Amino acid sequence: MQERSEESGMILSPHILALQNERKCLETEVSMLLLERDDLLLVQCPNIEMLYLLAFGEAEQKAYGLYCQVMRLKRKLEMIRAVKNRGCAVDEEHIEKKLDEEFAEYRRQLREQKEKLDAAKKRNLCEVLSEEEMKKAKKLYRAIIKSLHPDLHPQSTPEQIGLLQAAVNAYENGDLASLELIHTVVREEQPTTDETGAEDSLTAEIRRLRKTLALLQKNIRAIQSDYPYRVREFIADESQKAKRKAEIEDTIAALEERETYLKNQIEELMR
Repeated sequence: MQERSEESGMILSPHILALQNERKCLETEVSMLLLERDDLLLVQCPNIEMLYLLAFGEAEQKAYGLYCQVMRLKRKLEMIRAVKNRGCAVDEEHIEKKLDEEFAEYRRQLREQKEKLDAAKKRNLCEVLSEEEMKKAKKLYRAIIKSLHPDLHPQSTPEQIGLLQAAVNAYENGDLASLELIHTVVREEQPTTDETGAEDSLTAEIRRLRKTLALLQKNIRAIQSDYPYRVREFIADESQKAKRKAEIEDTIAALEERETYLKNQIEELMR
């Protein structure tokens, strides 16, 4: 017995209706996973990294700066010894220039650490949404995703993609007002969807959605197994945090001792 599709008003076979229902279910699952992935990338992971950096960032930056200095002094000592062994005069200015070149990557990484720490401190000062506001933001964002995301609408226009990107930015920044505005616009400009009931078209779309679903599941697992998400329980454990801080302080002390030793070695060699 044939039935009438609620979406198009067309009379369709039970097989076609079953395919349409399967597509709808897959679209819902994909939209939920897109929200989960974006929430991990835009909200949860940045917040976890912020807490980690606020707890350990300054100490780790100091330890890494000392490590860079120790490695530079060690290399400088080697270069001075090599010059001395050849019976030549030591040109310390030339050696320092060479060291600047060799350790440029170390300096870049040190700057990157400082920038991340500064960003974490800035993020910590920002206002955050309440639990109720966050629930509303998620609901709005998922509705926007379901209406505009190219994983659900491969034929999305550049304007719709731009609108989606604006929603991503708003969700990342906790801008509830912008999400509400974008949601209003989206409701007025829904992307067109193929409702012809063509079996080949539905089957191809179901196959594509299944692949998208599998890829999203893989992406989410990868995010959850990587830094910073994997340290979420660690930063909530005060005893573990204290242990980690003590370890960093021990590292700093050892590096400072090594730095003093190398400086003394260089001074003796330069006499």
